[in-house]
Amino acid sequence: MNSTTQLQINRNTTATSNLETILIDLNLKTRSTKTTFDRLFIDAIESAFSKLGNANKQTLYIHLENRFGLNKDTIPQNIEFFTSALEYLFRDSALLLEIQIMEALRRKVPQFRYSPKDGVLSFNSYVENIRSNCNHP
Repeated sequence: MNSTTQLQINRNTTATSNLETILIDLNLKTRSTKTTFDRLFIDAIESAFSKLGNANKQTLYIHLENRFGLNKDTIPQNIEFFTSALEYLFRDSALLLEIQIMEALRRKVPQFRYSPKDGVLSFNSYVENIRSNCNHP
């Protein structure tokens, strides 16, 4: 190996090293952009879906992604669409999952209080109110 070859190897190593650093930095920024609510909501969904059993939970996530384009990380930004997808898949039984998610959120944010204006509890309204509470204390 001559000095020119050694220099090329060192340049390639440096370029690769810099690229890895950039990729690592981008991944950290992506992770840090999740809000407190996003993490809580994903955990609440995970808790509710886990009650269906691991195989059913994984199948449900696959259906949400393949059929509706919703992956676990995009659900918090698409709550209404997520609700519609659950209602499409489970019909009236979607309410049971919605209640499980609301209960999980309530356990995670015990200081949160919610009283529906019209006396009718709506999943979307509840979730939007808890989002406001988490992101703007």
